[in-house]
Amino acid sequence: MIGQVIHHERLAWDTARVIARTLESNHLVGWLRDQLSALFGADFGAALLESHTRMWASSRPDAPQVEIGIWRAKLEDVLQADMSLCEPLVAVLADAATRTPTEICWGG
Repeated sequence: MIGQVIHHERLAWDTARVIARTLESNHLVGWLRDQLSALFGADFGAALLESHTRMWASSRPDAPQVEIGIWRAKLEDVLQADMSLCEPLVAVLADAATRTPTEICWGG
């Protein structure tokens, strides 16, 4: 049986987009912080909290896109260094996608 081929660049992009949606919710950020810390280490969990703080402190209309870019690069680097993290991240991404809104709705 042939295993699933995972394109790590696409996985990094998709995960970064879900992370940006997750930043809208304190509850979801806490959940995702725990997931990322377990998978990548405490520094990733801390980085997620920094993103959350930056997002809510920013007055830039493109703040979600900035965070997506930051996370895409961070995830792509770590996945390139250790491809064995791809499959566990796919599972986290699938779980996170069911918990997050489909659109990013900042401001009000």
